[in-house]
Amino acid sequence: MQHRISRFPIRWIWPLVIILMIGAGWLTSSIWLPALKGFVQSSVAGFRSSSPEMGHDHEAGADEHAGHDHASHAGHDESSSLELSEQAIRNIGLSA
Repeated sequence: MQHRISRFPIRWIWPLVIILMIGAGWLTSSIWLPALKGFVQSSVAGFRSSSPEMGHDHEAGADEHAGHDHASHAGHDESSSLELSEQAIRNIGLSA
């Protein structure tokens, strides 16, 4: 005596798993969502406080390095330096 097991189409497994996971997330959101919001807010606040624009004690137009010759540094080692092309300088935003 053979029993025929009805087969659930395999192509429906992944969509069903995704729908079940979305439903489980929605049902449990009251547990994890407040913690996630707190984490995001503290992370954003941390990034804002460590922003390079904040905390400067000099005027916006003042340049600490004005008048220095940046090309001749004492102890400059050619083996650990790079020479960038104009395109590379523009790509990383070092010039306008």
